[in-house]
Amino acid sequence: MKKVVLILGLFTLCNLSFGQQKIDFNLENSCCYYGEKVEEDIYSFASTQEAEKIVKRILDVVGLEPNFTIMAANVPNAMAVIENQMRHILYSQDFIMRIDNATGTDWASLSILAHEIAHHLQGHTITSSGSRPNLELEADKWSGFVCAKLGATLDQAQAAMKSIASNTGSSTHPPKSARLE
Repeated sequence: MKKVVLILGLFTLCNLSFGQQKIDFNLENSCCYYGEKVEEDIYSFASTQEAEKIVKRILDVVGLEPNFTIMAANVPNAMAVIENQMRHILYSQDFIMRIDNATGTDWASLSILAHEIAHHLQGHTITSSGSRPNLELEADKWSGFVCAKLGATLDQAQAAMKSIASNTGSSTHPPKSARLE
């Protein structure tokens, strides 16, 4: 696991200096992991092989082919978005590295990426509402299903949520207790 974190950290440092590309996505209907609005320009970087391997593990266990691109970007955490009829999952390499370090397991990043994939699979990104508590719970449920299929314990599947979810929730995301349930 430490090797993965080191590799992600190195990719983060390298990608900040070169390989950036400004992307102009309409984020109005995006589903961001914490629900916050992204107010600044977004730049993408080459996705790490580790993130691509995680996505492949997730999709292989449920028998699906990817119908989206995964891109490292300067977003606060992770988000699912559609731009020009193309599905994307954007993620912060720093956020993924920090959550895995904080929880001591790579199940945290896997569950987060599964959550974002679920937003696309459940059709949440084609609505005009963006994140809403009921949609977040659907994505959480699918993420837990995938983690279980891959062999995670309940604690491993809930690692990210236990570590970072809000106790009180918000207008876009339910409280931690509901998300853990």
